[in-house]
Parts: sequence; C-alpha cells; structure tokens
Amino acid sequence: CSSDLPLRQAFNFFRWNWHSDALQAGMNRVLGICFLIALTISSAPAADESIDRLIKKLPPPTKFVDPAISDPLAKQIQPALKAHNYGVALDLSRRLAKKYPKSLGSQMMHGFLAFSFRNSKEAVDAYKAAISIRPDFPPAYIGMGVTNIAQNKFDSALANFQRVTKLL
Repeated sequence: CSSDLPLRQAFNFFRWNWHSDALQAGMNRVLGICFLIALTISSAPAADESIDRLIKKLPPPTKFVDPAISDPLAKQIQPALKAHNYGVALDLSRRLAKKYPKSLGSQMMHGFLAFSFRNSKEAVDAYKAAISIRPDFPPAYIGMGVTNIAQNKFDSALANFQRVTKLL
C-alpha cells in the first residue's frame, strides 16, 4: 500500500540504526513525550457545530480518577527517579501495576520505566496489560512497538505502528 511507504521508510531507518545509543535515548524521549501527551489530551471542538450542541445536551460524564495516581507508591516514583534510584523507581512501578492491574496509568508507567531500564519482557507485559484495559489507546501501541524494535521483532513493531496510524 502506498500510504504505508513513509511509515516503512521510517521503520527501516530504526531497524538498521537501533543500536545507536543516541537513537535509543531519542526513542526514550519520544516515548515519554507520547505518554505525557496522551495523558493530557483534551477534547477538541467538533468540526460541525451541531455535533457540539448535541454533545452539550448530554449529561456530564462521571469524572473518573485513576486511584493509582493518588497512591503513595505513585508519589514516590518521581522522587526516586530524581535521586537516580532507578531500581527503586522500577520496583515501585512494579508494585503499583500489581496493586492496580486495571489502571491504564500504572501499566503505562511500568511499561515506560521497564523499557527505559532495558527490561523488554517486563515492558511488553505492561503494554499488553495497558492494551487489554484500553485497546484504543495509541501510546500503548507506540510503547509496544518501540519495545519490539529493541527486541529485534521488526514485524511486530511495524504491526503496532500501523495500529497507531489506524487509531489516529
């Protein structure tokens, strides 16, 4: 398919240059930025004003607050990272993900930290858990794809990135 050509070209670049430390550091940054963007995306106004009017007639959605966010374990992760206690941060994220197995945020945080500390199997498991919680969440597929590249599983990575393009 011709629409896949730019994605395939970018993918081939990563495939052959993945072992560069600079590329790995850059991908860590990209993954982190995607994770932060996904958590802060607000709803954009609809292209058609009639859709906005219909949406305004709906009752307000119940506000869901992920309980993992206010857990003391979650609050200890950032200070551990700032203090360069990376093993502690990863262990805290493991415990948080285990305590809140249905928390998208805890699974994504755990996947991101596990990948950052080159624990690919653990990262894949966390991203799979995130995808099972919310199959329409592009950052989970991005994390899975980047982790697949680190494992030299390029076909799986490409499938995950193609899924992202379909979701966006």
